[in-house]
Amino acid sequence: MRPFGSYSDAHEDPSPILGSFIHEGMKKLLSIFPILFIVGACEKSSSEQFPETIKNEKNLNFDQPEVEVIRATRNILVLKKLVNGKIKAFDRVEIKFEATGRITHAELQNGQRVTKGSVLAKLDDTDLQYELAHKRIDLEVAENDRKERMMLVSGGDFGDSTITEQQRRYIDIVSGYNRARQAIEGTQHQLSKTTVLSPFDGLVGDLQVKRDQYVSTGETLCSLVNPGSYEATFAVTEALALELWKGQPVSVRPLARKGLVVKAKISAINPRVDEHGLVTAYARVQNNHHIFFEGMNIEVAVENPSPPVIVVPRDALVLRSGREVVFTYNPDDGRAKWNYVTVAHENDEMLGVSDGLKEGDLVIIKGQSVLDHDAEVILGNDGKE
Repeated sequence: MRPFGSYSDAHEDPSPILGSFIHEGMKKLLSIFPILFIVGACEKSSSEQFPETIKNEKNLNFDQPEVEVIRATRNILVLKKLVNGKIKAFDRVEIKFEATGRITHAELQNGQRVTKGSVLAKLDDTDLQYELAHKRIDLEVAENDRKERMMLVSGGDFGDSTITEQQRRYIDIVSGYNRARQAIEGTQHQLSKTTVLSPFDGLVGDLQVKRDQYVSTGETLCSLVNPGSYEATFAVTEALALELWKGQPVSVRPLARKGLVVKAKISAINPRVDEHGLVTAYARVQNNHHIFFEGMNIEVAVENPSPPVIVVPRDALVLRSGREVVFTYNPDDGRAKWNYVTVAHENDEMLGVSDGLKEGDLVIIKGQSVLDHDAEVILGNDGKE
């Protein structure tokens, strides 16, 4: 009998089986060895290629943000207030007919430029011309009767100085001379109304009628505007009205043309507050008719100087706990200081601070959005810019 744990006769020697197991394990080990070799090589290559980067990252101090500063100065701030308005022509009239009749001449177009005294329209005056011819005959008859009467009074010498002024006026009346002259003047006046003349140089607009149309007295022909008389008309509050004066420069920007700004000067201020609590002001623009049209919507910038204040850029202001704060840099300890400020004035770029800053303070204008009071910072400039 064989001892316990030995192989029976039915089993062969275990050496071949163990050898096979070892052989398979070595094959698997050899298959993963190249992978381990590549990974090791990559790790070595990375450590050799980027040692300086890793070293630098360890030396970075993320607790000290870099800031830029500017020195606070005391100055006058130009204050700009924007109001809406419209363009209106100071020289603008509605051209109306002063007689009744058929239009025989009206060669007009909207936008047409006309000169002072030029004919805008003409009505048929045939009947008035006949009437004028008859009245001129009546005048000739009256003049002959007047001469005869004067000769009788003077004893046959026409124009004799013996005729007194009183006798002359009497003869003018009884002869019908005065009446005939007045009749001619009246007809000539009626004839003048059949021709419509331009009262000034300007542009034709709102043309209402055309040739051969029959019109009545008072009917509108067109409007006429002088583009050189365009004004910016705008309404301001009572408080702002008290800051305006005649001749004050303002800027006018058409809402339809971004980027275009035209200089103007206040030409008049209406001394009345309307039912909305507003005062109307007018500013004559330096214009040609290619820029503006009457009724165009505009934005007017009114500029006034402020009293002397501490002036800092708008970007310097941040909010902390719902209050306005400006950070300053203390060169003695390299820390940022938190200052509550009172903004008295402002424009598009700058703030006028009346309390919280002193002239010469180094105001932080870059990097302040992440700062706390007494935070250590790195100064990126010297504040001389």
